[in-house]
Amino acid sequence: MALQPVGRPGCSVRRTPLLLSWLLCCLLLVTACSSGHPRGTAAPTPLLGSAKGAVTVPVTAAGALATTASWQVRMAATTSAGTGATLTIAPPGATAPAVAPPAGLRPGSDPARFELVGAQLGTDGAMVTRKLSAPVPVDQQASLAYFDEKDRTWVSVPTVVSADRRQLTAHTAHFSIWDDIYYDIGTLITKRADAPSCSGATPSWVRDTTFFDDLNAPLQWCAGRDPKNPQWLVVKVVASRAYGFLMRPTVTPQWTYSSFLHDVPGAADLITAGIDQTLRLPDLLQPMDGGVFLAPGAEVDFGFTEQQVRSLKTTELVSADPNITWMLAGSMYSAVSAVTGKDNAKFAYAYSLVAALQCAHDLVKANSALERSTAFVTCLASNAKDIYVAAINLAAKAGMDTTAATKAIPAVAAVSLGVAAASVGAQIGEWLTDQTQPPESRALSVSLNEVPLAAFYGKWRVHGGGLTVNRDGTAVDGNHVGNTPTGGFIYEIDVYRISPSPDGTSAVLTATDVYWGVYNSAGQVQRMPNPDPRYTVVTVGDRFRLRRLRPQLLQRTPFPGNHETGSAGNPYLCGPQITAPDVALCGA
Repeated sequence: MALQPVGRPGCSVRRTPLLLSWLLCCLLLVTACSSGHPRGTAAPTPLLGSAKGAVTVPVTAAGALATTASWQVRMAATTSAGTGATLTIAPPGATAPAVAPPAGLRPGSDPARFELVGAQLGTDGAMVTRKLSAPVPVDQQASLAYFDEKDRTWVSVPTVVSADRRQLTAHTAHFSIWDDIYYDIGTLITKRADAPSCSGATPSWVRDTTFFDDLNAPLQWCAGRDPKNPQWLVVKVVASRAYGFLMRPTVTPQWTYSSFLHDVPGAADLITAGIDQTLRLPDLLQPMDGGVFLAPGAEVDFGFTEQQVRSLKTTELVSADPNITWMLAGSMYSAVSAVTGKDNAKFAYAYSLVAALQCAHDLVKANSALERSTAFVTCLASNAKDIYVAAINLAAKAGMDTTAATKAIPAVAAVSLGVAAASVGAQIGEWLTDQTQPPESRALSVSLNEVPLAAFYGKWRVHGGGLTVNRDGTAVDGNHVGNTPTGGFIYEIDVYRISPSPDGTSAVLTATDVYWGVYNSAGQVQRMPNPDPRYTVVTVGDRFRLRRLRPQLLQRTPFPGNHETGSAGNPYLCGPQITAPDVALCGA
């Protein structure tokens, strides 16, 4: 199922259905909308100026400029202006459309009719400006829209809200009746969350955790320990934005918890279902495997063992994937779930994933928030039906009863896409701003204490030999190499200097002495000549790497270039508390 966007807002290439065309009415041009505006209750529609009477100006090859108290139209150059060509701004009068916008959208109080006589708009069209007597309230979004006489519907165009929120500007290639449109979006524009709470201090093997600790940061972090397993490190992260994230642990954690997936049982199955080739979804679902979706305001927790963290090749333990797809998915989920309700949360998640995956590629070539917002909303309008079909199929494959969601589709089409258009536009701007921060602002890094030599202290055994690590930094190894005439075991005794690695996961054994002997009844070694001078396991200067595979299991590997006239045998060494199945590794 190839989903391709068609046309662009305001063009006559393709008309979208009446309800879907209104999703553009909520498009926020974030170049002038700050995500830091205070949240509040819905304010009334702004008090607008009044365009009394009409104004008519001549049109020349250079264009025209018509201005009233409330409107201004600046027409670009045109080659079609004839003698007596005029541009008029006038009240709509009897031609005012009786078609009202969908619920939740409110028109302004001063529409105007733009009429061009004796000329046509040039290739650069015209700039339309609406001057307001009061600023657009911070919890509302505004857009300019024109009435399409043929389809009998209002069509919004991408609109720039000025810094003082008293002026709306848009580019157009269509003259008819124009008005300004308002939509209450409130907390859909932005979302702030408190930092999560972690239990206790981090385990003793963790020196420090580093993250961007700021109330305005996009992600809020904490690090602590697992109450049930105090030696496990726990990392928690909360999304402090109205858009989404994909959190990626650098190593596979021992466990993962998601408040979003907990509240939407079975949502994780959507990923498995989505990879099914029968759905023909974009390959972007594949990179999600291994990451955890973090919905707006939600929390994700990870539990890591010391071994997992010490296997890191970098200090970064958990980070947010910068792909805009996941930002869009979270934004869409906020909007769609508000309409479909909690009972259809899985469908809302499916729809959000499909819409984001389908439309994210349309934003790649766009640069500004305006261009990206326009591209995203255009894609939603052009592919709405196919996105719904794919979302229903995806949810169904994950085991959801889609009957209720199917009935909710008209409501989603009428309202949620409009909300998404407005809120996602603002969130793209906030996301772009957040991307200017260093990558460290979206990640948690960890530094570790060095593993002391004590991690290797004690007796380690293997069939026919063993290794004892002493507190003075030496180690002694015994290998059975023969028997005395009376049947006693003769051992080659190898003495080493042991040097642990900086991260404590391994050590280097360097042979400093080699001798042979038998153990007497007191456990002391009685030295004797090598029973077979042709055979030695180790010579002075040989080096071995000792790796901690697990707390009770070591592996010894010879360095290249060792003097080896014999065989080191079984490379595993087991601690006294070794358990199955590892114990079998040291038994032969």
